[in-house]
Amino acid sequence: MKRVAIILLNYNGMERKFNGKGILQESLKRLLQTNYNNLKIIVVDNGSTDDSLRVIKSAKCDLLRLENNVYNFSYVNNKGIFYAIHKYNPDYVVLFSNDVFAENKNWLRELVVTAESHKHCGILTCKLRYPTGRIQQAGGIIGIAPRSRGRGEIDKGQYNKIEEVEASTAAMCLLKKELINKIGLFDENLKFGFEDTDYCVRARKSGFSVMYDGRVSLTHLEGYTHVNSPKKSARDRFFENNQKNWVYFIFKNFGFVKRFEALLIILFSAIFSIESSTRQRKLSSLRLKDRILWRVSVTFRAIFEGYNIYRKKGSEMTLHSLN
Repeated sequence: MKRVAIILLNYNGMERKFNGKGILQESLKRLLQTNYNNLKIIVVDNGSTDDSLRVIKSAKCDLLRLENNVYNFSYVNNKGIFYAIHKYNPDYVVLFSNDVFAENKNWLRELVVTAESHKHCGILTCKLRYPTGRIQQAGGIIGIAPRSRGRGEIDKGQYNKIEEVEASTAAMCLLKKELINKIGLFDENLKFGFEDTDYCVRARKSGFSVMYDGRVSLTHLEGYTHVNSPKKSARDRFFENNQKNWVYFIFKNFGFVKRFEALLIILFSAIFSIESSTRQRKLSSLRLKDRILWRVSVTFRAIFEGYNIYRKKGSEMTLHSLN
């Protein structure tokens, strides 16, 4: 049986509740019930100030503690991957957010079988659904505006198959050790947003495929720490960083014409939303966002900041460059 290390990222996962329970407690409880014998669970705690440490220490898993909250999703993931590779030398590393819940005990076993069955698979994801049962992602589409396939759709089994896709979310994905050894770790210039899409682009350029197994389904609350935080400051910071990361991703991975088209989409996205957890992507779903002037102002600033980061070149980490 292949060795697997699951990296569960957490920040104040006991403060945020779902059905009256801390999301960390629920996510970790289900992970510990996973039917897989050759498994190590590593919780990377990003400076939590709530009751998270008590819950983690009471579980049968490793704790990698970052003393101060680091607002850099790529950096925190890199720390976890580095730790897992050097301590356990797993065949697969699974990235897992604390707002993802396993729906059955055999989910990991099924994903490993799928990954092993596809020689060139470097990244494997599965169907993620909202608690309502609607689809959150069925793999990712890059195009000129990276997005989750199937977002907001009613799950009628339309994505219940194994297929190659363009991208995967890092909320839950399986990474093959050979991929990590070849392309390294996440680009830490992408602090929060598009780091997963960028990693998939790099994987595909290196000859690996990004696969999706829709027969396996997990629940994803989506963005409980930042995107859907009750704190306005957290949501605003996420929006600002997401726009800047998007610009950086565009300049790093697209040619001239595609860059121009994508920048127009970024400006459009500051004004309108076209999908959500309750409506699928179509013109009739268009909605005006709140605080449009602020969002447009932030986006113009993000264009300049993202481009300046790109000019200084990327920071794609190797397994030997993280201490």
